[in-house]
Amino acid sequence: MTDTRKLLEATLLFPVTHNEVGLGVKKQKIGAGLLNGWGGIVEPGEDEIACIVREVMEEGGIAVDPATLIKAAVVLFHNERFDCRVHTFLAPWHYGPLQETNEMGPLEWHDRLNLPTIRMMRADAQWVPRILAGETLLGEVWYGPNQRSFLQPSDFRAVLPQDLPRLRPTA
Repeated sequence: MTDTRKLLEATLLFPVTHNEVGLGVKKQKIGAGLLNGWGGIVEPGEDEIACIVREVMEEGGIAVDPATLIKAAVVLFHNERFDCRVHTFLAPWHYGPLQETNEMGPLEWHDRLNLPTIRMMRADAQWVPRILAGETLLGEVWYGPNQRSFLQPSDFRAVLPQDLPRLRPTA
């Protein structure tokens, strides 16, 4: 990562039950047409918690209780245009179905042990099963053009939850 590249901070939420994870088809931007969780870019004045609560409401019409969120990973994704550090959460799901919006398709439940990784972002197979199994991860992914290949091997390491970076609200 060079100093001239733009670094974005973002959030991602995966609804979970004991045996399943909720995914939806992303309709816009990077990953359009693929299954993913709900989330987006951190806005000025937000930390990662405020961002994910806002994003789930905007993309799914559901108010998430911040007390239910489990921070599971922070992954730095590099692509040809920018770098994006994604603060990823699991939320034990009791809120009901997320609504389809112009950004995300309806909630689909999938077995945690049999993820449809062929329908997800290319790197997801390397880290999403691990956080669903209870690991807390720090990671870095170097995507090639259009996220169709890797420029170098991805790096994921297990850490203690308190060792994950936190965001302070920005002005």
